[in-house]
Amino acid sequence: MIASASRRPADAGRWAASLQIRKGYVMSFAKRWLLVLIVINIGTSILHYVDNILFFHTYPEPQWINPQIIDAFWFVMTPFAVLGYVLYSKGLRRHSYLCLYLYGLMSLLVLGHYRYGSMWEMSMKINLLIFIEAIAAVALIAYTLWLQLRAEESYKA
Repeated sequence: MIASASRRPADAGRWAASLQIRKGYVMSFAKRWLLVLIVINIGTSILHYVDNILFFHTYPEPQWINPQIIDAFWFVMTPFAVLGYVLYSKGLRRHSYLCLYLYGLMSLLVLGHYRYGSMWEMSMKINLLIFIEAIAAVALIAYTLWLQLRAEESYKA
């Protein structure tokens, strides 16, 4: 006897429950990748900000800035990424796009280090941390734009 031929909808429901997949639980492709990009962005910003705070004297910074300001800015910036994801998950797309764009742009402020010093004056580690955070931010901004354009296309259809 072939198992798949005798499987009824109730069997499929039990099978799905055994995998702990419940109705509405499975993440969409777009939402999953948004979460991945947000986690990458927050991870790269943690790496850079912790290094910037611990090795503050090695970073080219304006005279008025100190590690406490850098630390505070991270705590202002990061909730925008989390809120953007939560709003996207709840279907509040326009608000989520705004939060994600703001987070991405604030994250790109990392490039401001090059306003106060040449990349050749900074260590390879500092340049790498700046580079990966900036690339992650650009990827998040581009993906958010793709989500927004895709949503607008589906509204037109």
